[in-house]
Amino acid sequence: MTLALRIAVALPIALVASGAGARVQRCRPTVKYECAEQRCLRVTEGFQHAESFAWDDQTGRLSACLWSRCYQAVVKRPQPDSAGSVSLSANLESEPAGLPPVHLCLTIGKDGKFTAIWEQRSDGLVFDVGRCTTSTGLPELPAKAK
Repeated sequence: MTLALRIAVALPIALVASGAGARVQRCRPTVKYECAEQRCLRVTEGFQHAESFAWDDQTGRLSACLWSRCYQAVVKRPQPDSAGSVSLSANLESEPAGLPPVHLCLTIGKDGKFTAIWEQRSDGLVFDVGRCTTSTGLPELPAKAK
């Protein structure tokens, strides 16, 4: 067995054993709703590049990037509901510090769809819906070992 092949086989096993194979959900919205007391406005363009959400099930880190600021918190790992969805809720602190926290409610379905409610006011709220991709944190294998 060549050295590259040995590394390609051993490294993922070592990383999974050490917990480095955690699943990270990276979520990008496709549609945003800006809701007030009487109605919701559906937004389909111009925001997708500036809003994203992520959850690392190993570290418990929940994060959101909303336009020019990113926010994060560590949350307790929830149990999936009967449909396989995971719901997380926390006050996320701004990075760097200095802005008020953002309360985020993020639900990720077993099918990769998500809903994120991230601006809650007394007169309404904003929420995004879209899709998440899952990464395991494992490195790409060297080209020769594939």
